[in-house]
This record gives sequence, structure tokens and C-alpha cells, in this order.
Amino acid sequence: GYRTHMTGKWDAGMATWEHTPMGRGYETFFGYYHHAVDYWTQRLFDSPDVCGNLVDLWNTTGPARGRNGTAYVEEMFTENTLGVLEHHDPSEPLFLFHSFHLMHIPLQI
Repeated sequence: GYRTHMTGKWDAGMATWEHTPMGRGYETFFGYYHHAVDYWTQRLFDSPDVCGNLVDLWNTTGPARGRNGTAYVEEMFTENTLGVLEHHDPSEPLFLFHSFHLMHIPLQI
């Protein structure tokens, strides 16, 4: 089988484990689940009254503690994807999905 890794925006469900990238077959995931986060803090962008000040940044099976607010989100995603490529054994097939956040609200480019 393929080695499978995902970086970036998921936005395809998170209600149960089966909805997450790992539930869909990815070995690793670094990104966010909601449809929009702040580029710099990774806090939920569009519903501060409902969700409070929640951070939506995950590293495979849990929160990416200590990573939010440390860099521009696309830089973190690019660094993660390049790290996957750097550590990948080229003798094994690879499926790598990088879902960009750029050109998405909030417009903070």
C-alpha cells in the first residue's frame, strides 16, 4: 500500500473519528478541520461568539499544542509537507495531499 499524509484544510467532517483524515486512511495529518482559521493564530475565524477563542490546529491525533501563533499557517503547512517528503522512503509509494489555505477567508495575505 501507499504511505498517506495530509497537510492543510480538511473541512470534510470531524464529528466522528471516521470523518477525520485518519479515519479516511491518512497516516498523518497536520492542519485544521473548520472551514476558516486566522492565518496567524489558527483561531476559528467566523464565529467568535459561538465558539469562543478556539484554536483549530491539529497534528494527527490531537491538538498541535505549542504550534499555533508561531508562524503564518501556509509556512507551517509547507514546512510539514516538505518534512514528509524529506523523510519519505522513495522505495515506497506515496500519496501526499496538501490542501492550501491561501485565497480563503480571512483575507490576510
